[in-house]
Amino acid sequence: MNDDPARQVQPNERQDVKKRGAGSAGGGPMRGTLRLTVRALGELLGGVAAASAEAFRSFNEKLAAGEGEGAAGASALGADFVDGVAEGNARFLEGIAAASRKAYENFKASHGPASVPEAIDYERLARHVAVELKKADPKV
Repeated sequence: MNDDPARQVQPNERQDVKKRGAGSAGGGPMRGTLRLTVRALGELLGGVAAASAEAFRSFNEKLAAGEGEGAAGASALGADFVDGVAEGNARFLEGIAAASRKAYENFKASHGPASVPEAIDYERLARHVAVELKKADPKV
């Protein structure tokens, strides 16, 4: 059975028809896409953290602006709180929008064109087809 010249497949050899090494340098295109995705996610989460910090700073500034007004400051606490929450939310959402836009643009710019599929090794394909045909019909 191993005397068949078409049967040059070693027991530990890959049984596919893709050329060896095609697309496998550096982990292939999938590894690059994963790296870009993780980087974009890191940029986005960093933007969320910065937006959260800016929202809390804005909220604290609104509350601090109402301090020191004595009795009038105590009655205005509710209004300052609402103003602070509104301003904080606005700054947070602006920060999220900017971070999302930046992460998407960086991902899109560095993603590049679609990857080229691996080349098919037609000689190996022909050998594998010949072996399978011989198995199915030994007269061939």
